[in-house]
Amino acid sequence: LRRQRILVDIYPEVARLKKQFAHAERLEVPYVVILGDDECKAETAQVKDQRTGEQHCIPAAQLAGHLG
Repeated sequence: LRRQRILVDIYPEVARLKKQFAHAERLEVPYVVILGDDECKAETAQVKDQRTGEQHCIPAAQLAGHLG
């Protein structure tokens, strides 16, 4: 994503998702990308639109296009 000039911030510590979402909300991040074990195995990512609350599963190869 960074190679495609999409700003990326990684939460600095292991924490519950609720805390990480709150951090993203404080920073007014428009999208949160969730990569867990299942997503990594399936080569997908969960993308949550922070403005609408909608969340979708996106193939990893299409992630930059979805965010950019």
